Amino acid sequence: MDSAEARRKFEEGGSMLCLDVPEGTEMRIDLQAWRAGPLFQGIKMIPPGIHLVSWAAGHETVGSLFAFRPGQVEVWRWDAREEDMDRIVDQDEAERLALGVRQYDFDSRLGPYPEGQGEAWTRLTYLISSRVLERSNISHGQKLSGAPSLSQDAGDEDRPEPAHQSSASGGPSFAAIPSQRKPVGMDPSQVSQYNLDGTQRAQQMVTTHFGGLWEDLFGQLQLAFVMFIAISSLQGLEHWKRLVALLCTCGSLARSDPLVMSEFVRVLRREIEQLPEDFFRDELLKDSFLSSSLTALCHEAEACAPPHVQEAGKDKLLFQRRVQRLRKVLSQRFGLQIVEGNFGALDALASELEAASGDEDAPVVVILEGADTSKGTTEVERGHEADNSIPSRMEWMMPPNSEASE
Repeated sequence: MDSAEARRKFEEGGSMLCLDVPEGTEMRIDLQAWRAGPLFQGIKMIPPGIHLVSWAAGHETVGSLFAFRPGQVEVWRWDAREEDMDRIVDQDEAERLALGVRQYDFDSRLGPYPEGQGEAWTRLTYLISSRVLERSNISHGQKLSGAPSLSQDAGDEDRPEPAHQSSASGGPSFAAIPSQRKPVGMDPSQVSQYNLDGTQRAQQMVTTHFGGLWEDLFGQLQLAFVMFIAISSLQGLEHWKRLVALLCTCGSLARSDPLVMSEFVRVLRREIEQLPEDFFRDELLKDSFLSSSLTALCHEAEACAPPHVQEAGKDKLLFQRRVQRLRKVLSQRFGLQIVEGNFGALDALASELEAASGDEDAPVVVILEGADTSKGTTEVERGHEADNSIPSRMEWMMPPNSEASE
């Protein structure tokens, strides 16, 4: 890039000064990892928004989440005795060093944010707002450990969880997933529905922990996933697995509010695209939870699939289209075929959906009922928002009669 472009990115982005980091230390920001060289002193041109910086500290990976603003400078220093990095607490020293960064005193020793990584990271994190971090008990710059979680085993779904799961070593407090025990006051048929269909339990989570906002639930799903891939957090992996398993069984939700389910499928596909190709064979995941969960999701899509595209409403068509795209990723990237059960209706729709589908990641235009169209339409691009805020009701949360599309 030329000097003018470099200056613009520097002034519009954030910086993180990392002093005294030993040469060879493993470092990472978002999806890009590297080893520190002899001149390394940090990162510059960090796009505004949520970012995760992590490093190897002793025998574990430690990371911190930051909500960078334009011109913001984080000042950290390596502690050789602790083999870890911490924020400089001396306010005068921190301000002096931050001023030096802004005056380009450290410019030659600050590596630029990886070119082309910003969009890929945003696709994985566009629902992680400051509100989601607050609900997860994570503050700006808080150190998060990748150490194994002491929380409840992922496979024990019959044990009640506490109100929140919390790690003793710098972990978040993820929202508890309701157990499958018999709720008070339900007859046998209602109990069966409650346990076989995850809709009521998911709605209970959204109401109890997320103020009725599905986007915040999906934001915590994204948070758990990036903690897993960036700092090898087993707590993040456990929560992600349990949420995916729950949401994949929300058949009633797919029928009553397919826009919500279609957004979940989009979030899930983008995450699966980041997984290593041997993920389904990994010893850690030998219970094949994801295979069974995805099979359940395809069963739910099959149950509400219309005979032809022309007979589907916009919202259900969007859900079906995204399920088909997810199946394609599973087949092409992992060689995973969902073969349990009869997916005739889904398969019959495949060619029609392929012909009718556009780019689901293209800008979404939403015309709100009663809006003043003389001032233009409302456009939401891929969940990108300059201030990382989330509207109280996103395009995929609009009523069925709205003009929402992919």
